[in-house]
Amino acid sequence: MIRGLLCIALGLLAGLAAVALTQLEWRHAAALLAALAAAVGLLCFGSGKHTSYALVAILAAGIPVHVSATFLPYPQARDQYVPHMVTSAGIALSVPLLAAVGLAVVQFLTAPPFRILSGIRLEPIASTGFGLFFAAGTLSLVNSADWQLSAFELIRIASLFLLSLLISNLDRGAIRVYVGSLVTAVFLQGALAVAQYVSSSTFGIEALWNSEPTMDEFSALFRGVGTAAGPNGLAYFLEIFLPMILALLLVERRPAQFMFYFAALVFGLAGDLATLSRASWIALPLPFAVIIVAFGRKRIRSIKAAAIGVVVMIAALITVVAAGPIVVQRFTGDDGGSAATRPTLNRAAWTMIEQFPIFGVGINNFADSFTRYDRDGGSRIFHGGNAIVHNVYLLVWGETGIIGLFAFLWYFGSAFCLGYLVLTRSEDVADRAIVLGAVVGIVAGMTHAVVDISGITPETAAQIGLLAALRQLTARPVPEPRRDRQGMAQSQVRLA
Repeated sequence: MIRGLLCIALGLLAGLAAVALTQLEWRHAAALLAALAAAVGLLCFGSGKHTSYALVAILAAGIPVHVSATFLPYPQARDQYVPHMVTSAGIALSVPLLAAVGLAVVQFLTAPPFRILSGIRLEPIASTGFGLFFAAGTLSLVNSADWQLSAFELIRIASLFLLSLLISNLDRGAIRVYVGSLVTAVFLQGALAVAQYVSSSTFGIEALWNSEPTMDEFSALFRGVGTAAGPNGLAYFLEIFLPMILALLLVERRPAQFMFYFAALVFGLAGDLATLSRASWIALPLPFAVIIVAFGRKRIRSIKAAAIGVVVMIAALITVVAAGPIVVQRFTGDDGGSAATRPTLNRAAWTMIEQFPIFGVGINNFADSFTRYDRDGGSRIFHGGNAIVHNVYLLVWGETGIIGLFAFLWYFGSAFCLGYLVLTRSEDVADRAIVLGAVVGIVAGMTHAVVDISGITPETAAQIGLLAALRQLTARPVPEPRRDRQGMAQSQVRLA
């Protein structure tokens, strides 16, 4: 009966999707149809396990792919110089979200009747962060000038929770597929960004993915973007996942796997340089230093390892020398006052926070409210008379109040708690590398957020989900063989 109801529901959804497809641009409609065709093929011709692994790979590789289709698009908001540049202006379907929904469907179809949710485990630390922020966003509706914008953002947060929840329930095999797909995505995105930067060409990305590299109008440099939503979006993706790849590289002993991680690290760093993102360049050194101190000293125990380290250092030095002029230009050259506007916008945002300190002006309503409540005048420094603060912590405080800021910090703090629990329980060196890399990668994202507008994103939701998955796997009872008085082998349960 349950599966019959599911078929009816899928039929209704297919009808709605058919109507929605007629309203989409051709590239969005083609991408959505391709995704649906692939999902149907996997469900019809693949086993449950193989289908799940394929969807996990698509989920990981799709994180940096900006090919989202927006349903129920909302008209341009009032008092905003760029329409909805921060969060939600409709209900967006992205590649990771579609893959996550596919995983949920597979779970539904392969579970025994009336035990659909028996295989889903809710990790309390990770789930609390999402729950608190969702609650804070709901409370902020008391001051929201546009509740529809708030509703769109709450739907986005809920979809990211689904993404994180499904990742947190991956088994060991799926985690290997997931991490391998992430490493591959970093390699491909970095290589594409470098090619875009060197050739000053979009390679048609803007036609296929509604995303394109941008020319910096002040330095006249072409910025690589891969398939992300923008140069800073790609930089955010790379800075969060590169520390994990470095950690895996330092603990890897298999030559082929070592070269795989090494290639991804090199092209990922080159791609990060190609984005010309100053915030990312500032955010990466500390996480890299932590990883090198934690794992590098254990790696150099032989002449061969030392020789590899010397080669890597020489390659890094050559890269620094080659990229040095560009880096210096980005930090000291004319940027049109972009960096200088940050303090001005921060002061203006603070005047709005002072008026709505508890609940904020409403989640996803900052840009719509900035010019109305700004007492400092800083919100009118850009052409068009409006701007938005480029500091996520002030943005969250302004939209959801001190309650939302606490929940937001709890969301990121959950990564530290989960990482600590796994590090104190697991002896597996790969687990420890993944965990520490994920945690310091989130630190890089939090550093970037001081001067940019990246907050609760697919990247951070995915990393917290991965930490939760390892936390649940290391907390499970593990059978350990023992012998009884007659020397017969038995099984004893101990906590990992």
